[in-house]
Amino acid sequence: MNNKHLSIAAKRIILKYKKYNKNVHPDAFYTQQETETLIKHYCQKQPVRVKTLDAKYHLIEDSRQLKKLLNPLVNTVEKIGIDTETTGLDPYLNQVRLIQIAIAKHPVFIIDLAAIEKSELTPLKHLLASNCLKIGHNLKFDLMM
Repeated sequence: MNNKHLSIAAKRIILKYKKYNKNVHPDAFYTQQETETLIKHYCQKQPVRVKTLDAKYHLIEDSRQLKKLLNPLVNTVEKIGIDTETTGLDPYLNQVRLIQIAIAKHPVFIIDLAAIEKSELTPLKHLLASNCLKIGHNLKFDLMM
């Protein structure tokens, strides 16, 4: 079988089958026939082409910029995308380093928390506390931070 055009999911199924062949291990996840059916289903006829976005961003490194850019958005936007970058994966030991805020028809705001005093983060706090819909990848972790 030519693995060149297999999707990531199909490759994972093949690896799982090779590791846990049901004929050898009765408690394996897939039989050989099930594996072959799944591979056919996930097999791609041609390589996937990924479109790159030319996203604009604005790095915020001081409280003046934070006020100027975020204050007009508080209670005026319907939804925001949120993502954080942290110094580690333990919410009790590590800290948030950057916050990215994405709002339609605006550049992505990248807020450098290390460069701004905690007492000067009021515009960010007001935006995050507003009634707009917050959308985020792994937001449960971000909220714990």
